Amino acid sequence: MWADWSSTIQPSGKGLTVDLGPMRLVVIAEAEGKPLLRAALKGVEQAVQALCEISKFWGELKRPASEIEAEKYPMVVRLMVEACQNVDGGTLTPMAAVAGAISDVAAEAASIEGAEKVVVENRGDISVKVSNGASARVGVKKSVKALKCSFTVEVDNRSGIGGIATSGIGGMGFTKGIASAAVALAPTGALADACSTILGNASTAKNPPVIRRLAEELDPLTDLKGQFVTYKVGRLSLKDKVEAVRNGVRKAEELRSRSLLKGGIIVVEDVFAMTPEDVAAVEDGSLRQIAL
Repeated sequence: MWADWSSTIQPSGKGLTVDLGPMRLVVIAEAEGKPLLRAALKGVEQAVQALCEISKFWGELKRPASEIEAEKYPMVVRLMVEACQNVDGGTLTPMAAVAGAISDVAAEAASIEGAEKVVVENRGDISVKVSNGASARVGVKKSVKALKCSFTVEVDNRSGIGGIATSGIGGMGFTKGIASAAVALAPTGALADACSTILGNASTAKNPPVIRRLAEELDPLTDLKGQFVTYKVGRLSLKDKVEAVRNGVRKAEELRSRSLLKGGIIVVEDVFAMTPEDVAAVEDGSLRQIAL
């Protein structure tokens, strides 16, 4: 499968990018402040191998993570399964962590090749590895489809952040909430991916103006068959926005208490909050931060 993938590799700033099937990957690798392309290439190669391994078990991975024995599978699949089991194995399928897990194995491969700073982005889900005093500044958008970043997150050896993922309206996956962006900052990309799904689902209000549809009506191949997901959001009142943001942050604090999350940012249109309050720098003056 994807035997000619090498032809899709392109330079991308300080790294490399590959666009292959469901994966759109960017790998940036540096050592001593300079690009290390051989490490970026190792990351790309590992990501493609991981995608091929996952594709062999696609059908099995649409079951709830709690029903799957992780030990039977290749490393990248184990990362997916274990992340979802830890976060909420009863409702999440391993597909909730697929992009983050691929980013994780790619970042690990680039790091082993000698990179001191690695940032891997797979359709918005990010894995970061830093060593030897290196740090990374990662931008975060206020909505899945925003063109510029509204927050920045500093990642270093002390932050404990190894993954950043965003769920919300208009994303690659479905959501049950009304968040424009539910951002999870976690120790790994796989955990961040799974946590962002949970945060997005929790970010809703009591009776929001929302049209919901069965997931399979929108995507016959979905792993969420039989579940209603958000299809369209109407005009939200300030009360709806604040309630949804607070519910999302409450879930983020619960995940933090279980050491699954380092921080979270919840945005509903122009209203946001984050936990802890200094987890990111706000770069967008149009956003309104609410008290918790």
